[in-house]
Amino acid sequence: MDTSLVTNIEKDPDHSLVTAAKRGETHAFEKLMLRHKRKVFAIALRITKNREDAEDVMQESFHKAFLHLGGFQQASQFCTWLTRITCNEAYMLLRRRKMFFDSRHFDRGVRQFGIFRAWCDGVAEEKQTAGVSLFAGMRGGQ
Repeated sequence: MDTSLVTNIEKDPDHSLVTAAKRGETHAFEKLMLRHKRKVFAIALRITKNREDAEDVMQESFHKAFLHLGGFQQASQFCTWLTRITCNEAYMLLRRRKMFFDSRHFDRGVRQFGIFRAWCDGVAEEKQTAGVSLFAGMRGGQ
């Protein structure tokens, strides 16, 4: 076994808290949250550029970390793992928002095109009707 990996994990200040949290000690996970909440918020804010979104990302990141803590193998530091979760959550929020706005923009464009098309059809019909009546008037006058 690689002893440098063991010593690095043991040097991780979160190691004992993660181990305790894996055993079900919720106060240990609460300490992890308190320790990392500023960093998680800063990362989320940097990506989302919105305070409320960053708070949502932070909450969801800690929730996911808690749910999947059993799968954390401690091959890396908890902080690194939590940072990756936070980045993924922030990017997912932006992706969902982009899809929402893109679909709204598309729907608005379709509606606007439909209104424009109806207007064009109406104008064309008016011109055609006016042209027929004008032409009929000209023929009758000759």
